[in-house]
Amino acid sequence: MEWFEKTEHLSIADIAALSGKYRADSLVVAIEAILIDKDESAAELTESELNFLAIEALEREVNNGGFSQLFANESRRFVPLLNSALETIGASRTRALVERAISALRLDHSLLGSEPMRYLESMYESMEDPAIQDQLGELDAEYYELGEDLASALLSYTCQNIREFKSA
Repeated sequence: MEWFEKTEHLSIADIAALSGKYRADSLVVAIEAILIDKDESAAELTESELNFLAIEALEREVNNGGFSQLFANESRRFVPLLNSALETIGASRTRALVERAISALRLDHSLLGSEPMRYLESMYESMEDPAIQDQLGELDAEYYELGEDLASALLSYTCQNIREFKSA
């Protein structure tokens, strides 16, 4: 299948309707662009939209620099959503690996509810530990070998739940 290139203003529903005609990953990238624009405009995102962005942040960051990049970059704000987001699309193997990566950081998870900004800061600070870096490097290798097709699962979820995407 060929790569979808958004050449005109389309809604998420319009793009999702192209499933099966273009590569799933290309449609996911197009939907992500719409959601990023919405997020940057300070518009309120639905839970499904946030989950979509969380999964795409995982894919983008880990594929470009490993879990270290995910936990060090601004995308770390999506980390608390990843377990439920991955469960929602049925990506159980990736979910288990992400849980192991988060555990490797040895964070105080009680901060998540009471001090979410401190929790995110501690995620960044933990990246200074060489032992954690080594452990995350091993998990990166497992991630690349996992082979779970997150783009297809995410696109399928989007198509089945299109009403939950307010920018549809």
